[in-house]
This record gives sequence, C-alpha cells and structure tokens, in this order.
Amino acid sequence: MAENTEKGTEAKEGRKVFLSVLGTGFYQKCVYYAGDFRAEQTRFIQRASLEYYGAREWTSTDLVCIFVTSKARTDNWSVERKTKDGTVERNIRKDPVTQTDEEYFGLNDELQSLGLKAPVREIPISQEGTEDAIWETFRKIYDVLQEGDEVYLDVTHAFRYIPMLVMVLLNYAKFLKHIKVMGIVYGNWESRTKNKIDAPMVNLLPFSELQDWTAAADQYISTGSVEKLRNIYVPDLTVARGLAADEAGAGAKDKVFNGDYPRLKAIVTMLNLLDNMELFGDEQFTCVGKHVYEGKAASTVQDRLDKVRKISQDTLRLQEPFIPLIDRVGDAVGEYRRNSVRNLFLTARDCCTHRNYQQATTFLMEGTVTYICKRFDLDSEVIDDRDCVSSILKIIPQNIPLREWGIPGKNDTKRADYKKKMIEMWKSPAVRDIANRFSVVQDIRNQYMHCGLLKKVQFSPDVIVSKIEECVKEFSYENLEEAFRKQGESVFVNFTNHPSSGWSEAQLAAARAIGTISDVPFPDVPTDMDEKAFDSLIREYRNRILEVCRGRQATVHIQGEMTFTYRMVSELKSRNIRCLASVTKRNTVDLGDGKSQSVFGFAGFRDY
Repeated sequence: MAENTEKGTEAKEGRKVFLSVLGTGFYQKCVYYAGDFRAEQTRFIQRASLEYYGAREWTSTDLVCIFVTSKARTDNWSVERKTKDGTVERNIRKDPVTQTDEEYFGLNDELQSLGLKAPVREIPISQEGTEDAIWETFRKIYDVLQEGDEVYLDVTHAFRYIPMLVMVLLNYAKFLKHIKVMGIVYGNWESRTKNKIDAPMVNLLPFSELQDWTAAADQYISTGSVEKLRNIYVPDLTVARGLAADEAGAGAKDKVFNGDYPRLKAIVTMLNLLDNMELFGDEQFTCVGKHVYEGKAASTVQDRLDKVRKISQDTLRLQEPFIPLIDRVGDAVGEYRRNSVRNLFLTARDCCTHRNYQQATTFLMEGTVTYICKRFDLDSEVIDDRDCVSSILKIIPQNIPLREWGIPGKNDTKRADYKKKMIEMWKSPAVRDIANRFSVVQDIRNQYMHCGLLKKVQFSPDVIVSKIEECVKEFSYENLEEAFRKQGESVFVNFTNHPSSGWSEAQLAAARAIGTISDVPFPDVPTDMDEKAFDSLIREYRNRILEVCRGRQATVHIQGEMTFTYRMVSELKSRNIRCLASVTKRNTVDLGDGKSQSVFGFAGFRDY
C-alpha cells in the first residue's frame, strides 16, 4: 500500500478564466478534435476550446475573455461591412479564395449559441506592433487575472508575438497572483485530415509545466526547498483522489491506494518523494548530524527517484525533457551513502550552496572532529572523545604546552588514556596540518555562536562568506583523506648552504633512508640586522620549511649562522619536527715537508 501524503492537500479553487486573442483571417469551418473529443463544426478555435474545457458547466463567477483589435472586431467578432451605398451588412464576408460572398457569423454569435453561464468579455487591444503597444496588451491581459485564477488558453491566432508574450505573462502571474495554468491549446488547422474537415487541437500545457518544473527544480537545487515541487502535485493529488474515490464507490478508502488507480498511486509516489526530500533538507538545516551521517533520508530519496523515473512518462505523463530535470534533482543527493562520515562534508558543501553558512560551518567543524575521531579509534558519539579532538585542534596552532592541556575524563585511568590519545594526535603530521589551517573555521563558528556581539567583530559578512566557501573546498573529505595518505610519506629538508647535489654518496644514502630530499637554501644573515628584521626572516623561512613539510613525517637538516639556527630549531621542534645536523670525521693526510691536509668526511646525522 502506498503511503498517504495529506500535507497541504486543501487547495482553494479560483475562478475559471478562458483567454484568447481573436485574429482577422477568413476562417473555414472545421471540426476540431483531441483524442476522443470532437467539437461541433465551427470556424472558431475559441468555441471548440471552450467545449473542450467543459465551459458549459462553468458558473457565473467564471470568465471568458476575448481580446480583439478593431479589425478583428469587425472581421470576426461581430461581423459587419459597409456597402458602396454606405449601408452596413452583417454576417457576410467575401471568401478570399473564391471571391464570393458567404454567410459568416462572428465569434460573438457562436459563443452566445453555447449558452454559457460565465460572462463573456470582449476586450479591445491595439493592432500596432510597437513595443509600447505590446506592453499595453501585456497589461490588459494581466489585469484580467485575479489571485488564484485557474487559467485556460487558446494561442492559435493573432500576432506572432502573442504566444511568447502569453508564456512570459503566465510565469509573471504565477508568481504575483498565484494563478494555475489548467490548459493551453493550439488549433492546428493546417494539419487537417484528408477530408479537409477534421483539425487536431494540440495540447501545449506540458511546455508550461516544464517551465514550472524547471523553476521548482532550480529552487530545490539552489535553496533545498521543495515548496514549488510540492505545489505542482498537491492539486493533482486532490483531483486524482476524488476521481478514484468516485470510480471506486463503496469501500473506496480501501481501494484508492492499491494498484487499481495507477495515476493516483503515481502522484502519491511523487509526493512521498517530496516528503523525503523535505526531510533530507530539514536534517541539514537543523543540523541533525547523526541522521545525516546515517544517510537514511538521502537513501530513501534516491530509491524513490528511481520509482518516479519509471512512472514519469506513462503514468505521470511527463514528456522526455522532464527526465533531465528529475536527474538533476537526483544529483543533489546522489553522492550520499549510508553510514558515511563523508555525508557531513557533502552537507557542509550543500549548505554553502544554499547560503546556509552557519549550518555549513557547523557541519564542517563537527564533521572534521568526527573524521579525526574515527581515524584514532575514538567514539564520535561520546562527548569526552570529541573533546579530545576539539582540544587538540586548538592546542596545536596555539602551541599550548602539555602541562596546560585540558584532559577530559571522569577518573585518573580515563584521563591517562585520553592523554595518551591526545599526544598521539599531537604528533600526527596530518592532524597538525589540519589544526594549523583550521583555526579560521573555529573563529567563524565562535562569531556565529555569539551572534557577532562581542566587543570586536572579527569578520565582516562578505569575509565570512568567502572564508566559509574557501574552507568547504579546503577541508573536503577527499582532502582530509589525502592529508592522512601523505602522513605515510617522509621528507628530508636540507636547510643548509650546501646543496644535496654536492653531497657524497654516503651522505645522500643516509638522508634518503630518512625521507625524500628537498633543498631549502639557508639565507644570508647580515651581522647588522636588527631584531625586527631578524624575526621577519625567521618567519619567512619557517613558513617555507613548513610548506615543504606539510602533512608529512618531516626531518630538517639545519646548519648555518648560529643564532638563526638556534631560533629556527626552536621554532621547528615546538611543532614536533625533528631537526638534525651533520657530523663529520676529520682524516689528516701527511703531504711531507712538514705539511698536512685535513679531509672531513660524512660520519652521520645527530639530533638537536
């Protein structure tokens, strides 16, 4: 049994309004048809359209509007012509093909013969083709419409720009007056059958629906909202459920949701899909990270999208161009998996796309903590375990000494275990790399948490947006994976005045046994350099070295000017980077005549 979706099914019915622009041509009689429907023989597609739309059943609150130019009024509305003697003849026109006079009743007479309860209004429009005249026509058609009208259109005749104008106007009125387009027809008189009598009526409503779908899909992809998608199908559900219940008769409630009513079942399937899409979006918007991690809502959306794809063309009667839109909606959830920490980072990205920046920051922060928890066998659902990771992400960039660490745990045993785990993370090149770049996320999160009401506002709105967008890209799941992959790599930084290209084979072999060699030339340190310039030079070369070491097990071979070397070794060792110096052995060679030569050979590396 399909799920019953009742949300928002109460739809208020508006007026039924028929709109058409009358042309000036000499129209031949024909029988317009659409499927099993056949209209009475008529010259006017407007009459056939009103029969097709069941306008005889409309009420006095509904409306039929025919827009006419001055020429269309005399040629096809109330047909009249002046004779040579100045008298007026009515209901007579000359056939332009046979050049003979023919009895020709106008559309006004035809509509009166229908016996409509709905009032018929003839509305004059300009026959000029200027831009101002077109805008005036736009305004007159728009002014006819009221809030919530159900609109039926015929776009067969009149100016060539009218179909374009009408399609734009419909979207405009959908937004401002919440109209619903119920039908659009085109009388294809040129495609008459061999008997020259029957002419097909072409249903153009799917093109309007495609516009609705496009706008609704764009709203979902841009904002995560399913409101427009839901509004497309809620009225259909009400109608389909009523028709199914009428057909089923007694016991309808038990029959309506089995397989006997495929269109109703299809619409319910579509609305159930939208319910799950809404749930998926709400989990992101309200930061229910556990559910996002589990991925149940996303998985259900993917399954139901598959069902909708299968029923889209036959039961829902969606045309082929609708399928890419369904696929595009599916792309928004296609990357999510069941029980995956990657879902948290995908959600940070999606929230950023939807401009939900606070949620994006929260998912990025907590997603990173969860990821590191799992890397170090910590339980991401236990607050003390998460606090271990959160603390380390602050300790590393602030260089907080071990004695000042806040170690979680309810007893000494727990605290000892957590301390050991925190030291393990502190030593991890990947965690150090992440922590040293992650402080901006923490700062933005803090500003959000205090609503920017602290004495100093650290970031302006535009800076927050740009930094969050940068961080979402920088701290993606894939980049964190890469950081831990690189952690298995080792680099040997040669920070001396002696390039490794000039080293002996023994020294090269010893260095390569530690890691891949990378040269960073030792700078010239002037003797008259003041303290400020000296500090600046230290920072410059420290950052160069850290960039080479980033995310890897790093060893720095450092020798040079003594005070600079001392400062740099202190900087690097505070970041848990091993520092070495070369050790040499002097071999003295007797050259005779009281002369000798000392040769220094590489003897190994020694830690600072």
